[in-house]
Amino acid sequence: MEFISPTSVLENAFLRFYRDFELSDPINSLHYEAARIGFKSYVNQLKDEAQGIYNAEGKVRCNHYWLINDHHEIMAVLRIRHHIDTPYLSSEGGHISLDVSPRFRKQGIAKQALYLAKQKLRRLDIENALITADESNVAARKAIEASGGKLESIINGRVNFKPIARYWISTHTQKTNQTMPFAELA
Repeated sequence: MEFISPTSVLENAFLRFYRDFELSDPINSLHYEAARIGFKSYVNQLKDEAQGIYNAEGKVRCNHYWLINDHHEIMAVLRIRHHIDTPYLSSEGGHISLDVSPRFRKQGIAKQALYLAKQKLRRLDIENALITADESNVAARKAIEASGGKLESIINGRVNFKPIARYWISTHTQKTNQTMPFAELA
């Protein structure tokens, strides 16, 4: 399993990822609806965001990655923002956004993805990354904590009006031998 940059070659796999959300998590599927409407344009938009080319005011440079397995299925989507110098990102959005496909949930994918995300963050010289989760999302919070996330606070969200747990994750490797959390990744 590895993170790759978005590519139009995986259109069918991404549209299946989208359909999984549409059926099981329709609110989050709205983030990916543009892919259904025009996939190549969607991929180009993601590439533009990674290069710092924005269409909307207030957006920050953001790298997008797709976590694929050996069968070229998209298991998760990771977004890493280069900085969080906006009111929303510094309070609710954070450096990291991670969406695991509903059919791959409860398999430890989030924990694996966050482990791999630390490598991407280090390459961007981000030493401490903010990641947030709905306070009620116990699975996400456990994955963040298992990945070294330290709870800073719980705030009242101003966008979705839910309590949000704010965590900081260090991207430094520990002096002990840090290994991937799952032996089956080898």
